Amino acid sequence: MGAFFRMQLKIYFRLASSYISPLVIGSFYIILVTCVRLAIGTGDVQRILDSNQYIELSANFCMIASFVISSFVTQTFFYRYKNEGIEYLLYSKPIRRKHIFFTNVLASVIGLIISMALMSTMFFISQLIIPFKFTKALLSSLSFFGAGLLCATLALGIAAIVQNFVESKVFQVIVSVIPVLGIMTLGFIKFSSGTDVIQTTYQAANRPIILIPNSPDLKGDSSKAVENLNKRIKSQDDLLIENQSTANMLENQENLAFNPFSKTFKVEKRESIEELANKVKKSFYSHIYWSNFKEYYFPTFTAYDRNLRNWNVTLNYNILNNKSSVINKETGELDKDVIEYLKTKYNLDINNQILVKTTSNDLYSLGYNISNFKDIFDWDRFEEKPLFSIGFNDIQNRNFENFDEFTKKVINKILEKKNFDLIKSVLFNILGLEGYLTGTVDVVNALEIVDFLTGLTKYALLEEKHNFDLVKTKIEEKAKSEKDPNLKKLLEHLKSKSAILSYDLLQSSNFKEYSSTLDDYINARFDTKELSEIQKTRLNSYISIMRERAINAFSQLFWTINIFNIVGERQNGNFANLLETKNLIPYLSESKEKFSKFNKNYKQSIIKVVKLNDNLIELERKNYIETPTSVGITLLVSLTFIILGYLQFERKNFK
Repeated sequence: MGAFFRMQLKIYFRLASSYISPLVIGSFYIILVTCVRLAIGTGDVQRILDSNQYIELSANFCMIASFVISSFVTQTFFYRYKNEGIEYLLYSKPIRRKHIFFTNVLASVIGLIISMALMSTMFFISQLIIPFKFTKALLSSLSFFGAGLLCATLALGIAAIVQNFVESKVFQVIVSVIPVLGIMTLGFIKFSSGTDVIQTTYQAANRPIILIPNSPDLKGDSSKAVENLNKRIKSQDDLLIENQSTANMLENQENLAFNPFSKTFKVEKRESIEELANKVKKSFYSHIYWSNFKEYYFPTFTAYDRNLRNWNVTLNYNILNNKSSVINKETGELDKDVIEYLKTKYNLDINNQILVKTTSNDLYSLGYNISNFKDIFDWDRFEEKPLFSIGFNDIQNRNFENFDEFTKKVINKILEKKNFDLIKSVLFNILGLEGYLTGTVDVVNALEIVDFLTGLTKYALLEEKHNFDLVKTKIEEKAKSEKDPNLKKLLEHLKSKSAILSYDLLQSSNFKEYSSTLDDYINARFDTKELSEIQKTRLNSYISIMRERAINAFSQLFWTINIFNIVGERQNGNFANLLETKNLIPYLSESKEKFSKFNKNYKQSIIKVVKLNDNLIELERKNYIETPTSVGITLLVSLTFIILGYLQFERKNFK
């Protein structure tokens, strides 16, 4: 047996193809990366090669290459000695079939390890071309090597059986082509499920829980929560998100999700994260994923960086809506255990956020509207980007530090106790709105107050006196035409008090102190020291456009935060006021002007109302098969195939 083993290795090492094949196939990867590197800049090529889409394509290429190389190697050991007539000599010697078979298997193992090592070396060289950091290049190459050995293990098992039945040319097709065709077929079956995964994770990335604190964040709690979120979004850790936005809930409840310009009236349902995740869990592929070798291969291929698996995961969830995990109990008290759970796991202390309780025992908070905020304040979107970069905007590249920075620089100023007390005094003592903002507060009244004060503030800060006066004129017209007696009473009250809110008052330095934080936030972005005068002029023209949108957002933010903070005040842990929402739908139904407060003002605001009870969901992203399991199962399957191949080899007649 030892002599035959040495002879097999000698045959293998004597063949130039034993080295050329893995090196040539590996060189394709170097050529590919070099072409990408020459075509685009270093920063962009790193982004592409670290993208989910590219990693998927790369994994497919490497998997196919591994099966092809494995077929060459195993063919050499299972057929070469036969083609050179050595098989006749073996059967004339005192050597058992078992020794022949397992010698071929053992020699194949050595050949496969060498071939995968050569391919991995070429892969490592390609990583240095990008350039990645040496450590990352090394770890990615080791992951490639491990994934290649996984392919080789399965290929060896298949080869051990197939070599008993077919000639060498057919053997190569079966060992290299058939597994790849099977994987590709299952990939097509997975396509729909994979699309649902991508859609769900992208929606989740736009619905993380980033709430507005109820007092200045002096301890950095918001920073800790955002840091926690950034770590989770970059990995496969659970994400705490809204199951469904409040706007989507209302649209589903009132059948508002339809295209008004469509030829046929068709109402669509806004799907929740739970429903989207269930589509993935209940898909046909979720029952047959175990038969797709790529689910075993991919976790090993990306073992160096779990962030790259976002397209190749399955979804699960834990919705906080059962008795043991609901935030507010039927008694109205906040559940201390759930509050502590969220604080420990997500660094989110619910008690430190603006909370409002409704008469129906729902719990709401104020949070950032991610997409609308970025539409105004994410200035990176103005930078020129290659067209292809749109397709590589992976969720692991999301960063939410801007929200923490905005909280520190802008919202903290609004929430300072002296400032909050001053605004509360203005609302209660000067404008006489205490009766409308305490006790049982009609949400319609709160919306009208916010809308009125937002309009005045916006035009005062933009120094548009004509539009400022139009807001006052409009409130007089609305007071005359309003039919609802309760709302008419509020509008009449606002009309009578509007004279107090003079243009000069809102132009005063005391009030502009609030908006100056917004200007500082915007200007901190730009360094104008090296700019020429005309460059500064161009920059300022763009900033003025941005500032107008930012002032509009700030004005609404300012009054929404203050009024919701008043409504949500707690005394001895209990809510001092309750929000009544039953009049909202009739109010929005009355006119297009009123509906626009939802369709335009609310849906386009940088903050939103977040329903906390029965609506927080922990989204779980995980591999279909984890790496240790994939290695164990592949070894077990290959070993089973080898044993079956041996049993057939013992029975086979000598030719």
